[in-house]
Amino acid sequence: MKISSLIFGTALGGWENKWATMQKDGSSQRSAVSACTAEMQSTMDRFSIENGFWDCKGLGEAVSSISCKAKCSSGTLNFAKSEIKAKCKDPPALKLKNFGEGDELKCEEQPDPCDGPISELNIVKGTLELLSSSAKKGNQYNLVCDDGETMGTVKCKNGNISSKITNFESACDRFLCKETEAMSYFNIGTGEWNCKTKKGKVFFRLTLNHLYTCGGFVVHNNWVVTAAHCCFDGVFNIRATFGDRQKNNWDSSEYSMDAISWIQHPLYGDSSDGTGSNQDWCMVKFASDIIANDPDDKVAMPCLPTENPIPSQAGSACWLAGWGSTSYGGSLANDLQSVGVNIFGTDYCIEKGYKTELEEDDICAGVPDLDDDGDADGGKDACQGDSGGPLVCDIDGRATVIAIVSRGVGCAWKGFPGVNSSIFVAKQWIENTIRNN
Repeated sequence: MKISSLIFGTALGGWENKWATMQKDGSSQRSAVSACTAEMQSTMDRFSIENGFWDCKGLGEAVSSISCKAKCSSGTLNFAKSEIKAKCKDPPALKLKNFGEGDELKCEEQPDPCDGPISELNIVKGTLELLSSSAKKGNQYNLVCDDGETMGTVKCKNGNISSKITNFESACDRFLCKETEAMSYFNIGTGEWNCKTKKGKVFFRLTLNHLYTCGGFVVHNNWVVTAAHCCFDGVFNIRATFGDRQKNNWDSSEYSMDAISWIQHPLYGDSSDGTGSNQDWCMVKFASDIIANDPDDKVAMPCLPTENPIPSQAGSACWLAGWGSTSYGGSLANDLQSVGVNIFGTDYCIEKGYKTELEEDDICAGVPDLDDDGDADGGKDACQGDSGGPLVCDIDGRATVIAIVSRGVGCAWKGFPGVNSSIFVAKQWIENTIRNN
């Protein structure tokens, strides 16, 4: 019994000493954590971040070290990757990383490298609305037209702008139609058609030297496209009449403007490809805005093709219109006329027509060989005075000019379909002419 008492007493005495030591160690650890937290908090207060904050790991916890990193609420930190590190011993050991005593930390708003390039864009009849922004992917914008339609996205990264939208700056500057509306209202003879509750006249009349008549269409607020042979060397005056239905009578929506210059395509008249009659395009410029001068907001710009319409549009039903003669050698029409024709593929045009070959920019249109006698049927065509007028097709529900009236033999003669000059082939020249003049 005495031995057992001795052993028990000795063991109890050992636990008393160890417990006292553990209590002392725990108190010291809590004191160290408290001191470390207080020292870290004091340092963060001393180095407060303008428009930012310290993001800490281990603060107030029973840990051996604490780390606080500088973060921005917005903008960019002037001392990148600034950090305070503390070893929680007695006394705490603190270290400043990537900044030093006397430095003032602040998060500064950096200029967006896209602000300048985006502000310099000329978005016609539309705006760019910021959709998202990130340092990694840059900025993404929605192109929203004035009529509310979203055309797609435009991206900008590091000041470089890109978009899958063809010619996105002028993408809204087109007269877009739903297919059902185009079919129901494309009665060019009345001079107007419905497009998303709007009414617009695609066609207008050019008077050359106060005598000759040609057609054309608006391609830009200050430019129209017509045929090169309408801009012949002897022309000294071109007057365009817009919003017109009756040539010899004044219409309430009618207005006229005199051109200040005109430019023939440089290859018109060049016979090195076998004919000097193709490349039949002319750009006509006006000093003031054609659309802005419209008193009734009825003059419109049609779409331009995004791809070569041949062969994709071969067989399509399209329209021609103008104030030209209604018969070969006859008088010009007073009322704006329209006629439906079909697009001929290259092989079909050569097989059913009079041409033995076609140039890249030639597009045949007329009445197909419905009686199967080997020749394209006659009866529908452009004629004298219609030159330069647009050949319009409904492509994906959009009124699209695929060509302008160029040349032919007779008017609506059997076996002699009309030949028109492709706008798709001329698109780059049209854009360059507008940009450089």
